[in-house]
Amino acid sequence: MYPGMGDAASEVYRILVDHLRDGHPEEFIEGLKEFMSTMQIADSNHVVDKILVSIDRELDQCEIRRR
Repeated sequence: MYPGMGDAASEVYRILVDHLRDGHPEEFIEGLKEFMSTMQIADSNHVVDKILVSIDRELDQCEIRRR
């Protein structure tokens, strides 16, 4: 589970990030819009922040592998 998120939110978060990792940005965007529509603004901002951090880490790891 991710800090500050319930089990269901953690699972959705994991699925969304997996869509990005698997190269399916359209599924990520649609899923994120649907997920965020069920949340209060502060909570959805928290989720987006976590996703951006996860993406940033993935990009850093890809960059390290290329060197």
